[in-house]
Amino acid sequence: MADSRSESIPTVYELFEDIIHRNFEKSNVSLSTPSNIDRLSVSCEPAYFNVETDEQSPYEEVAANVSNKDDRDMPCLTLRSWIISLLFTCLLSFVNQFFWYRTSPLFVGALVAQLLSHLLGKIMAKVLPCRTFKVWRWSFCLNPGPFTIKEHCIITAMASAAGGTAYAIDVITIQRLFYKRSINYGIGILFVITSQTLGYGMAGIMRRFLVWPAAMIWPANLVSCALFRTLHSGNDDNIQEENNNSRWIMSRFRFFFLAFLCQFLWYWFPGYIFPILSLFSWICVIKPDNLLLSQLTGVSGLGLGSLELDWNAWVWFLGSPIIVPFWAQINIMIGFVVLAWIMTPAAYYTNLWGAKALPMVSTRVFTADGYYYDVKSVLNSQNRVNETAYKTYGEMRMTVIFAFSYGASFAAIAAVIVHTVLFNGKTILKQFRSSLKNTNEDIHAKLMSYYSEAPEWWYTILFVFAFVVAALVCHFGELMPWYFLFLAVASAFLFRLPTGIVLVVTNQGIGLNVITEFIAGVAIPGDPLANVTLKTYGYITQAQALTLISDLKLGHYMKIPPRAMFITQLVGTIIAGIINYATADYLMTTIPNICTERNLRWTCPNANTFYSASIIWGAIGMV
Repeated sequence: MADSRSESIPTVYELFEDIIHRNFEKSNVSLSTPSNIDRLSVSCEPAYFNVETDEQSPYEEVAANVSNKDDRDMPCLTLRSWIISLLFTCLLSFVNQFFWYRTSPLFVGALVAQLLSHLLGKIMAKVLPCRTFKVWRWSFCLNPGPFTIKEHCIITAMASAAGGTAYAIDVITIQRLFYKRSINYGIGILFVITSQTLGYGMAGIMRRFLVWPAAMIWPANLVSCALFRTLHSGNDDNIQEENNNSRWIMSRFRFFFLAFLCQFLWYWFPGYIFPILSLFSWICVIKPDNLLLSQLTGVSGLGLGSLELDWNAWVWFLGSPIIVPFWAQINIMIGFVVLAWIMTPAAYYTNLWGAKALPMVSTRVFTADGYYYDVKSVLNSQNRVNETAYKTYGEMRMTVIFAFSYGASFAAIAAVIVHTVLFNGKTILKQFRSSLKNTNEDIHAKLMSYYSEAPEWWYTILFVFAFVVAALVCHFGELMPWYFLFLAVASAFLFRLPTGIVLVVTNQGIGLNVITEFIAGVAIPGDPLANVTLKTYGYITQAQALTLISDLKLGHYMKIPPRAMFITQLVGTIIAGIINYATADYLMTTIPNICTERNLRWTCPNANTFYSASIIWGAIGMV
């Protein structure tokens, strides 16, 4: 490990390090310095480039947050990092899935794992004995030394990729609770896992476009890098040098702790003590009985002039404003004002499409006279639309803001393709035949060229295997005709690079959920479950590909061997998928009236939106 200690420090640590290294030399493979995956990932040859230590990234925001040095002997994929990674993967996947069905969903992000894992890692480094034991050809060290920044990065990346809730769970939810169709336990688990891993198999070829080039910044990863370096600032020579040359007397760690403490104390006010601070419409208070004011300024309306003093409300939809570039925020604000505050009230008050019979803001679907649309009245026993019943019951209606949102989604998809061709076409062609070894435009690519990349055939095998299993799941689970999986994958393949380029620059993702719903509605009309299945494989495949690429870029910045990152992400995603399904199955089985208005604590807002989409594009579709 890189040693920033002076020679005058007592040699206890050095003796400890000597003992560890002797143990490493007795075994061919070890999970300490370097780990077994590191040995697979690291070439024994010298680095491809002679790196100058004062060289920096050409991008100022990257240079300010990412270290331009790498310690190749630093432990990364250790037994300690595996234990903590799996712990947070299990905890976060369970907690987030458990609260996913709540009326106000609670999401515990990777930041929690990033903070707590640092504490756990430090404790394990002090408590665990320095003992190595051998299992067959591999040796494991319980305590390879101080908790390292690379171990910390592996843990956080695994928690980030696997700690959420699987998108396919909503398909299973509406199938069981809304369409009253059971699903086999094994089929359900495989459906969740294949939908999450199919995109990983497609991520390999995208590395040359979205990971290796210096221009692919990924703003969210810069925040993670800054926090890693802050928590490990005592071992970061660059930060120590910055502190010595700065007039700022407060350390990064102390500033972070004070900000964290203020955030913790403040949240009690909008969260529990004075909840009105979360969403407060002071204009409505002036005249609470006025319907017009309620529609325009109310919390359940357009929110003109409303105040939000809850950080969670600010970042819930678009992410932290600290991460999103300012020019992107301005574009988002202009688009929102035009769509929500100009187009929507203009359409509503001119009664466009009979809008006044419906609420101004809602994601539900209605009849022409404003009642909730009962889809069961127009479906037959096979959950397909009955055209005669549909004509008798009446057409389905949606609110104007819901309709405009769909239109904006289609426009965004068209715009991102045109933008990519015009502004990135030549660069894409140039990068197509490149490799990391000849991507020498910045310091980080040079440092990462020392580590062996995960070969393309790893990604290819994963993709083929996941595709075959997904086809079997679709066929035997009667989710959709299996050959439509080709259409779903083709959609994800076509859009993953254009949407990825926008994401890495703006930190704003453009999902394929709307366009895949439309494609499924045309390809499989009148079948809502087939519609949401194709939507899931089309949309989430693209999303998961970008998730893995994002983590590979984080590993690129933190100098994590790519093979170690690939394996941990895959293992964590599979385990999290199983936990997601088991948790959802337990809740749907044990909680009465879940996902209905009769149980106000468990109304499942996300599943209801999913159900509405299945009606719009699947059950009704092009009828």
